[in-house]
Amino acid sequence: MNKRITLIAILLILLAIILGAFAAHALKDLISEKYQQTFETGVRYQMYMGISLFIIGLNYANIGISNKLPIQLIIIGGLLFSLSLYFISLQEIIGKFIFLGPITPLGGVLMIAGWGLIFTRILKKKI
Repeated sequence: MNKRITLIAILLILLAIILGAFAAHALKDLISEKYQQTFETGVRYQMYMGISLFIIGLNYANIGISNKLPIQLIIIGGLLFSLSLYFISLQEIIGKFIFLGPITPLGGVLMIAGWGLIFTRILKKKI
């Protein structure tokens, strides 16, 4: 087990639950349905990231990741992806964030790169 990854995962899951409840109740009447769906997409991907990192954290020794780069890419990418969606969703309340447009896909690319590295490392691992 990797305690640090597992704790980060639990924190991400906890925050996703809180943000999901916040969106369902507090934001319901403040933002349009389109932005509610965008916010929910951010929450969903944060939850996916948290659950997957939780599994990795618990099985860290079995997976055999030799360095931290894949995990860092997943965490940084996931945070860029979800946080940018949260702020895009809140534009009706706090104003436009023009610079956020390219941040979301950059986060997605970083997550893909992290998972790609994990895939290749597991594929090369001798069982």
